[in-house]
Amino acid sequence: MEIFSGSAKDAIQSQMNEMALLLAKMLGTVFLAGMIVGVLLEIVPISVPRQIKNFLITIVSLIAFYYAIQWFLE
Repeated sequence: MEIFSGSAKDAIQSQMNEMALLLAKMLGTVFLAGMIVGVLLEIVPISVPRQIKNFLITIVSLIAFYYAIQWFLE
């Protein structure tokens, strides 16, 4: 017994594809923000301990994740 008709299935599939694309963009944004901070911390000739670098990358990634979720929920 089918719950949804053909056009309803297509609409649901289209919505799921759109949400998957938005999720991929969100995760890509977070990854890119973390990578940029990581590269900048490696390029800058300041001696920064590894734990502080990891902490900064985590903070920037969390901020990017927050803004990506805000954008996703609009």
